[in-house]
Amino acid sequence: MSSMIPVSVEIEGNETEVVKIHSTADITAVKEQLLGKDHLNYQVYYNDQILNSHETVPADTSYRDPLLIRRTSIDLPMPVAKPDLVSSLIEESNVITQNPIFTGGCQCGKIRYALYSTPERITVCHCRMCQKAVGGPFIAVAIISTKHFAWTRGNPSTFASSSVATRGFCSNCGTPLSYQIRQKLSIEITIGSFDRAPELIPQEQIGIESCLKWALLNKLPPKSSDANEIPPSKIISYQHPDHETSEAEWLTFNTKQKDEIQELITL
Repeated sequence: MSSMIPVSVEIEGNETEVVKIHSTADITAVKEQLLGKDHLNYQVYYNDQILNSHETVPADTSYRDPLLIRRTSIDLPMPVAKPDLVSSLIEESNVITQNPIFTGGCQCGKIRYALYSTPERITVCHCRMCQKAVGGPFIAVAIISTKHFAWTRGNPSTFASSSVATRGFCSNCGTPLSYQIRQKLSIEITIGSFDRAPELIPQEQIGIESCLKWALLNKLPPKSSDANEIPPSKIISYQHPDHETSEAEWLTFNTKQKDEIQELITL
C-alpha cells in the first residue's frame, strides 16, 4: 500500500508550498492532483532536469529544491488550484490572445519566447555575477511581468546562481536568456536575445561598483564588423533568424545547419 508523503512544489514562480501525495504517484498523477484537466499544458522540473510523465516523484524535495511546474503553452487560461491547497498558489490571469509585441530566442532557435506587453524597465548590470553569467563586461536585460511573458518553443535550462535567483539558458547553444528572482512575478530577459534588440534602450545601469574601467558606455569609438579580420561577407551564419519561424521551418533550418557543419568537419 502507498502512503502519503509531503512534497515541496512551486507552480509558475509562486511561493513554494508543501502538498501531500501518494508515495507511488508518478509525475502525471501529481500534475492531475494539482492542476486538474489542464495538467497537459505543464512540464515538471527537478534540479534543472525535466521529469518524464511516468517517473516517480523524488523523495528529497525541499523548500530550497522544490518540484518546479512550468506552463508550456500560452493559448489556454491559467489553471486554478484546488480549494484544499493554498489559495495563493496560482495568480489568476487573462488568456493571452493578442499578437506579441516582442519576440526572441536563443542562437540555435531551440528556445523561443514572446512578450505581450512592453518591458517595465530596461537595465544594464555591471555586477560580478552578471559579468560571469554572460562572459562579458555587463548584462543588459528587459524586465517584464510573467503575466505578459511566455516561452513559446521549448524551455530553458536553469542554474541557481545564488540563494535568491536562477538564470535561464539554452542547453544546446549556451545562449544566456533570463534572470529571475524566486517567487517574484517578473522575469528579466537578455536584450541581445530579442529579435529587435536595437529597439530596447537601457534606462539605467546598476552594479557600478564592479564596472570594468574600460567598459564605460558611450565612450568607445565605433567600429564596423566589416573591419574585422574575417568580415561578415565571408561568414556563413548558422544562427536562427531574427523573426518567428514555424516548427517545420526551424527543423529544416536546424537539419541543414548540422549537415553543413558536418561537411566542414570532414573537409
